[in-house]
Amino acid sequence: MQAKDLMTPDPTTCSPSDDLKSVIEVMREEDCGIVPITEGNGENRVVGVVTDRDIALHLGETDQAPSEIQVSEVMTTNIVACEPDAEVHEVSRKMQEAQVRRVLITEGGRLKGVISTADLARASSSRSDKDQVGNEVERVMEKVSEETPGKRA
Repeated sequence: MQAKDLMTPDPTTCSPSDDLKSVIEVMREEDCGIVPITEGNGENRVVGVVTDRDIALHLGETDQAPSEIQVSEVMTTNIVACEPDAEVHEVSRKMQEAQVRRVLITEGGRLKGVISTADLARASSSRSDKDQVGNEVERVMEKVSEETPGKRA
């Protein structure tokens, strides 16, 4: 199974110049914990992501309203991504290595979709080789949940 078969296609994005309130609204409306940050006049060129954790940490450190904070101040620019034709084990490996719960699917730097651990879990329950995919999901969750030096859970 390839990434393009699992991904949520064309996720809603924000730009670096948007305010943090816009990101929070997207998360609420889309019921998601990540918003890809893109630019390029409709090219959807990925320049970062903002997660619910990024927002919580930033707001916990500042005394500002989300409408006063630009996305560029909060976004993570270290993107974890795979190509649409990447196999599910490659997506899983990237999640494990980066200890993230979501991977962007990009082609030539342009956003195509997002895959989360929930997407992997759904795929494992509907496949004939679900034991293999289920074990893969279990490994991802264990690795993502590991505590790293200097990082609190």
